[in-house]
Amino acid sequence: MFKFRLEGVLNYRRRIEENLERELADINRLFDIEKNRLISYKERRDRYQEEFRRKQVEGIGVDEIKLYLDFLEGLDKTIIDQDRIVTAACKRVALKREEVLTAMKNRKILETMRARKWDEYRKKEMKAEQDFLDEIAGSLKRVKGEG
Repeated sequence: MFKFRLEGVLNYRRRIEENLERELADINRLFDIEKNRLISYKERRDRYQEEFRRKQVEGIGVDEIKLYLDFLEGLDKTIIDQDRIVTAACKRVALKREEVLTAMKNRKILETMRARKWDEYRKKEMKAEQDFLDEIAGSLKRVKGEG
């Protein structure tokens, strides 16, 4: 019966890979949330800038101009902060993806070793079976007086 002596290690590496893949999926979801938040802030800024331009054409007071400018400046700071958050999240995704790839390589190395050992085992078994059949055939020839 075939036994791969590193089967436990292979199973352990599979579990590590699966856990890392789950972590990557979670990090990707968080990245998407942060990216969508950034897009939302930018769209909001664009809407208020357009509204501000329209009101300038219509004629607005200095106090209202100051309110719009302060609000837009605050939105720009929020966008800059959110852009930093998105950049950091993107880096976390890239790092986790590298961890997953490394885990995959480690698992594949053992799977390749297992496949080779399986092939060696099958060849030994086939050779033993062939030797046995040859021995039986030789015995039959001797019994019949042919050998």
